Amino acid sequence: MDKRAIKRAILGQLAAYLRREIPIDDVSEADLGRADEAQRELIEEFDRRAGDAKYSPDWKS
Repeated sequence: MDKRAIKRAILGQLAAYLRREIPIDDVSEADLGRADEAQRELIEEFDRRAGDAKYSPDWKS
């Protein structure tokens, strides 16, 4: 696996995780709104860069 493939796999893992939950405790409603916006932007950026690439839960697969 070259460096680019590893980065794509890691970003795939992050995007999959962000689709499930945001790991933030004790935040205000305003902060939660900004976190939701950041989450959407990260997922959109991954989808834009990855195209139709799909990743398994195990990056080695």
